[in-house]
Amino acid sequence: MSQASAAPLRCSYAADERGDPLAATAAPANGFLLIESPGAWGHDILSQSRLDPEIAALVAARAVGLSYRLILIKRPGRVRPHGPRRWVLVDSAPGAERMTWGAYDADSDLLEIPLEHTEHEEAPTPLYLVCTHGRHDACCAKRGRPVAATLSERRPESVWECSHIGGDRFAPN
Repeated sequence: MSQASAAPLRCSYAADERGDPLAATAAPANGFLLIESPGAWGHDILSQSRLDPEIAALVAARAVGLSYRLILIKRPGRVRPHGPRRWVLVDSAPGAERMTWGAYDADSDLLEIPLEHTEHEEAPTPLYLVCTHGRHDACCAKRGRPVAATLSERRPESVWECSHIGGDRFAPN
């Protein structure tokens, strides 16, 4: 029996076996709000992470109102951040791509993220996000963590594990 057929039919192995098209189907968005949240994430990142669930819901509602997707990020491996955690606002509108970086000490600081910003900080290097959200899809963890680890050996400041983005039937995305 192949490894693919032994896997539960709920992730990229099943999509591969079915012959699903490779093109992804993630929901459209104007951009992403990435929030550093180390540790395990449950299936629902708003209520099952180390973020205060009420604050996370308020921040997500603001982001969704501007057609941004909220994604949690953390460094590859089991690294604990020292000092403030990071957030990144990523605009992905064609021709207006940019990233705004910030830091926060307390979850309540996330309520002050300038989602309607006018200034931005250009990232010195590309930003690589690898879905490793195993509680959402086991294949993201199984296939994503090795990719994140390998990328981070080459680009340690640019690579982040992320919560589920969607549209990644052939995990990791």
